[in-house]
Amino acid sequence: MAPLWNVDDRIAHEIALHFYEAAFGDGEHPPLPVSEIVRGIRGRYQAQGPDPAISTYLAYVFYGHPSFRLERV
Repeated sequence: MAPLWNVDDRIAHEIALHFYEAAFGDGEHPPLPVSEIVRGIRGRYQAQGPDPAISTYLAYVFYGHPSFRLERV
């Protein structure tokens, strides 16, 4: 997963941690489909206010099957 434009490194780090935790499960919650994870990340944009660095939340998109999940092998 990569952003479409330059992003705030601190926010991108938080996004990456959240993405992989949600994609592979965290022991308490089952893994989520990638589309659901990215939708949640993008949804954080509105809740953050007018700071331009917050556009980092919109820099990620997913093009694929809505039920696609990652799996460890």
